[in-house]
Amino acid sequence: MKALVLMMAAATFAVSANHGSHDHHDSAGHAAHEHGHGQLNLVLDGNLLLLELSAPAADLIGFEHAAQNEDEKARMAQAMDRLKQAETLFVLAPGAGCTLAQQEIKAGHDEHDHDGDHHHDEADDHADVAASYSFTCTQPDALKGIRVNLFSHYPSLGKLTVQGLIPGGQLAGELTPSNPTLEW
Repeated sequence: MKALVLMMAAATFAVSANHGSHDHHDSAGHAAHEHGHGQLNLVLDGNLLLLELSAPAADLIGFEHAAQNEDEKARMAQAMDRLKQAETLFVLAPGAGCTLAQQEIKAGHDEHDHDGDHHHDEADDHADVAASYSFTCTQPDALKGIRVNLFSHYPSLGKLTVQGLIPGGQLAGELTPSNPTLEW
């Protein structure tokens, strides 16, 4: 498990090192916030497959601020429920026998403590959704790619930059609605 964590950290570092423009909102090592553009990190280590998704809340929820009324709360709940359906968002080779073992989903404004004295400028209103998924695969050698169905559920998401570590080395790519599959 320690090797897996180190590999995920290396994948995340590689992603942040490949993005030249960073601002003060980039302190966690993620790429700068860009609407329509998400990031997917992938690690395949033994029989474990880890996926880490980060995308603007505007693309996955429809807004970036904390939910302020019943309609927004319902939209937030719907978006979170959809993100919990990992097997429909990420299609893996059936022969690999992958099953979801664990998932964690966080919306940017869920983590913030807001008080009346705290000032937000326009840039502070940008929030991301982060989701991590852990799959256990009985036949990981049969896993030769991943199809990402996020684009059909989130039409404003236009591309995903993918970085990953697999037994054969590193991989990178860009997925779009017209090209949602990454093979290795």
